[in-house]
Amino acid sequence: MLWSELSHSELRILLALPRAKSYSDVAKATGLAPSYVSGRVRRLAAEARLRFWADYRLLGLSACYLVAKFEPRAFRALTERPVPYVRSAARVWDREGAKLLIEANPPLGLEEEFAASLSLPLLELWVKRREGKFAPLDGALVELSSGRLKTKWSGLPERAAPLEHVLLHAASKPPRTADAIDLLILREREEFCFLSLSEVGRRHGLSQQAASYHYRAHLKGAWVANCIEHRGLSSAVLYRVEAEEPIVALRLLLALREAPSLVDAFVPAGRDEELLLVVDESLEGLADMHRALLSVEGVRRAELIAFFDPRAYVHHGLTAHLGLTERGWSLEGVGGLA
Repeated sequence: MLWSELSHSELRILLALPRAKSYSDVAKATGLAPSYVSGRVRRLAAEARLRFWADYRLLGLSACYLVAKFEPRAFRALTERPVPYVRSAARVWDREGAKLLIEANPPLGLEEEFAASLSLPLLELWVKRREGKFAPLDGALVELSSGRLKTKWSGLPERAAPLEHVLLHAASKPPRTADAIDLLILREREEFCFLSLSEVGRRHGLSQQAASYHYRAHLKGAWVANCIEHRGLSSAVLYRVEAEEPIVALRLLLALREAPSLVDAFVPAGRDEELLLVVDESLEGLADMHRALLSVEGVRRAELIAFFDPRAYVHHGLTAHLGLTERGWSLEGVGGLA
């Protein structure tokens, strides 16, 4: 879950974060003093990741999930050291038992080769075609109750109602292969979206000029928004929603970006009428969510796929820089985990 204590002014700051590129942008949007805003944003960042959300495709990377049979040795290997392209790993439980769920950012077009390089008993590979993160635009599904941020699931059907026009984020430039500096800057900004480029440079032995150049030339154009990401998972579940047609899944994906309980949502490639969700929600909230999903016009089915085990979860962040060589992307350093 996200913050257990949140003031109304912090909520205003939170709702201004997704489209802000600096503290001054947040201050301007909220009418609060810049000094107060910077302090509050840092306080918020201590309990959740305020991420620079990038379109990985523009950097030559993919975004996907791999589902494999759970093997303790493989999970230990993922826990002990960062593995190239692996972002996080978790043990999840479904009706058949324990599974290993791996979130990764392999090179674009090499998703299957990457999955094979892990040498795991692979069950499914989900490549994201479109994705959603918690990046509220107006707080339609946000509820503040006794300082706790909650999802107002009752508002989901209206929020996901048919619209005349659906605004999409689409890549306007051909993909390019990012270099190690780009990826290191992105890695740091994904931990805190307002981290100064001078501080990024200091951490990685770069001049501010070099960091600024790489950011402007290669990363600024890949920015989608700032999103809020849970630092840990307390009661997360994996959910599947089946829609009658692709536009319904897309409307629902966009609406769920307003939900504080959302960890991740995506439409898998080749399955445009399906939406997969990772949600960190209470048992009571899950009942409300399930009812709300089935109340959305055009939703055919909603089902819980698996529970996350919060005791077996590791987050490494963006690790694609570990797979770069002088010749470009490489799968050589991945190695089998099994």
